[in-house]
Amino acid sequence: MNAENMVSYSLPFGWEVSFPDHWMYEECVTEGHSEWIFWPESCEPTVRMSCLHVEKGGKPIPAAVLKTVMKLVFLGKKKLPNDPIQGENIKSFGYESNYLENGVSVSCLGVVSCAKGNALIIGIYSTDKEKCKEALQYVKRLRFNRK
Repeated sequence: MNAENMVSYSLPFGWEVSFPDHWMYEECVTEGHSEWIFWPESCEPTVRMSCLHVEKGGKPIPAAVLKTVMKLVFLGKKKLPNDPIQGENIKSFGYESNYLENGVSVSCLGVVSCAKGNALIIGIYSTDKEKCKEALQYVKRLRFNRK
């Protein structure tokens, strides 16, 4: 990755992510659910993020439950290496998959990062698997700032 000018975005629950300044950004809110979408001027890849509060009665939901849900959501076929995103107080896991959309093969990297009872669900989509992997390098800069 070249030296690029980065823009930081603050998301709910203390999450912060940075992307190059030439990437576009949109927040979509529907029926009480928010999603943040990032993409470069070339339109690929697309990075979609959603925040969830994942604790009940003050205790985090077991990681095994989240892993099962995420594997289903992202149609996970191949597990990404342990902790694809590493940071202070952040645990993460992810899956890689492919699917057909309107006859076009789409690659997906699905990652969930958890910190202090909060999860950030991240989906990276592209027709070019390598572009997904490049975008993951930006996502790896994820920070969690809530004390």
